[in-house]
Amino acid sequence: MLAAAAGSPHTIIIARVIMGIGAALIMPSTLSTITAVVHPDHKGRAVGIWAGFASAGSIMGLLISGLLLEHYSWRSTFIGTAAMAAVSLLVTVALVPDTKSAEEPAPDFPGPV
Repeated sequence: MLAAAAGSPHTIIIARVIMGIGAALIMPSTLSTITAVVHPDHKGRAVGIWAGFASAGSIMGLLISGLLLEHYSWRSTFIGTAAMAAVSLLVTVALVPDTKSAEEPAPDFPGPV
């Protein structure tokens, strides 16, 4: 939403940096959730489905952004992204079980980098 409300190029750049950091953290966190939640016999299939949807989402994002830009302001692409992120968060909270183990390992801060 910061990018959609941006009044200057600097604000858009800052917003895009934040979005890039978030995007970089999405793939490993969703993959680790899948491997923690899915039964070992079905992990290969689950990871394949995950990879397929990730690829399809990348392509659909470009197509939908093009349609939005054709009919609305450039800000609509950022509003659409924020709306889909909010829906994804709500669905994740509602459907994904807690996967926290009894033994909590130390945080791996360099791992995502």
